[in-house]
Amino acid sequence: MKDKDIIDTIVESTEKKRLPKRTPPYLRPKWEAPPGFRTEIASTPAYDTDRNTYGISDVVLHLILVGPEGALAFEVGTGWYLPETVIGNTWARRRTRYSAVYEADEVTEPHGHCVIWHKFTPVDVGRECYLSSTGWCRGDTGYLLGDEGVPILLVNGVEGVWLWLLDLYRETDWQAERFG
Repeated sequence: MKDKDIIDTIVESTEKKRLPKRTPPYLRPKWEAPPGFRTEIASTPAYDTDRNTYGISDVVLHLILVGPEGALAFEVGTGWYLPETVIGNTWARRRTRYSAVYEADEVTEPHGHCVIWHKFTPVDVGRECYLSSTGWCRGDTGYLLGDEGVPILLVNGVEGVWLWLLDLYRETDWQAERFG
């Protein structure tokens, strides 16, 4: 993607979600979760396992909005890999920020993996879920929404992601059949 295309995508995505364009941090409104909501930020560390079975992974950030009926988790890959997984590996050289193999003309961008819905359920219904007060939930995953969240994160930071997830949360039919 060319720089102009990336900027156009960011502006288009920002306008679509009615989020403010990038402003300096000291001018941005502070995110305050509405009553009954909370946010969490977690990460999954990069790993190198048996490449024939599991492959390798970069550090993944999990930006989570928890509300009264469920939670939404936006997962984004950072492009940060363990050095031993990329040194001497030509495909990974183009995808890493590790300074020993990073080339000045190469830029990595985050990769939006998905948005995951967690519908809280009674005990022993669905799957175990640490976000739920009962410890259980049913879920669904939107892989294409992961791409939509990246420009919002890049332009507006986590405050923009929280606003975006709150919009998604409010648009979700938590009684839908997909949560069975």
